[in-house]
Amino acid sequence: MNGEFQQIVFLITALIIFVEALALFVGMEFFSETKVWLNTKNNILLLTDILIGFAFLFIFIYIKEYLDTVLVVVLTVISLVAHSFREIEYFVEAENKFCFNLPLFIINTIKIIGLTFYFF
Repeated sequence: MNGEFQQIVFLITALIIFVEALALFVGMEFFSETKVWLNTKNNILLLTDILIGFAFLFIFIYIKEYLDTVLVVVLTVISLVAHSFREIEYFVEAENKFCFNLPLFIINTIKIIGLTFYFF
């Protein structure tokens, strides 16, 4: 990871990925009257975000020298694929889509932009 700006974008993106996934899970699990959104696909996407977001934060805080490793590249690609899948779902009007409203779609797009900064 080349510069300070790139590292700041990485940290902010990791925070958004992790915190948004936790907020969605808690909100849907404990405060939603209907739990229809929490199907297997969406739970896997949430779990992916929680684990990858936590891994990014852990690496950034405790072992920064790992930021330029194959592990982080693979996790970034997995996260990009998962978030791109959500964008496709949004546009094809999939049933029980992850981004079920415009704000979630916008946050998802912001995360994709942040993740792509890793490669520049």
